[in-house]
Amino acid sequence: MLLKRLVLLFVPVFILTFYSSAQYKWDIGLKTSSFELERFQLEARYHLKSPYTITATLMNGSRYFGDYHLSKVYNDSLIDVTNYYHSTTNTALKFGIQRKLGFLASDVFYAGATIGIGFEQIRSSNYVSTYSVGDSTGDYTYPHYFLDWDELSSSQNTVQMKAISAQLGLTFGMDVPLTKRFSINAEIGMLGHYRQNLDYQTSIITLLPTISGGVRYRFGKRE
Repeated sequence: MLLKRLVLLFVPVFILTFYSSAQYKWDIGLKTSSFELERFQLEARYHLKSPYTITATLMNGSRYFGDYHLSKVYNDSLIDVTNYYHSTTNTALKFGIQRKLGFLASDVFYAGATIGIGFEQIRSSNYVSTYSVGDSTGDYTYPHYFLDWDELSSSQNTVQMKAISAQLGLTFGMDVPLTKRFSINAEIGMLGHYRQNLDYQTSIITLLPTISGGVRYRFGKRE
């Protein structure tokens, strides 16, 4: 009984060690991240003849949000409705280095550092409409009333901006082998993100925790 338990305990470790010890020069991965502006990632890695790996990652993502506001009824029958919409799209590239960690007699764990740059396109839109509601005593809390009102006038203001960003990151991750060539990746990290608006002299620095994961394919077997 004890022998059976030992086998069940150590066989998965031996399998991980066998798969992770296969020598491949390259792998390429498709990943997704909790950071919206880097949601989709294509990562290439080159494994040196040492515990170190060089990485390059192309990233793309977007962020959207909007809201509306209703004014109080004025002139006994008029109300203003303001719709606000903001969107940001980002394309970024980062480079890094990773070092394998020898936990559990395997090299599935790693720690790394990255540096990157990005380009953002920002669009803000503010749409204001004036409606005749016909009754100043009604409840005008919900936007479905818009369908019953008569729109008297409207105006729209749209602003487009550009920004550049820079980042520094620290990561800790693992690659769990599925076969000799395919593995599943999971990673946590901390990202320092600097953003500079090119149209207005404003900048923002944020510190973000991130979670990412995906699948990798290894190739280029080393002789």
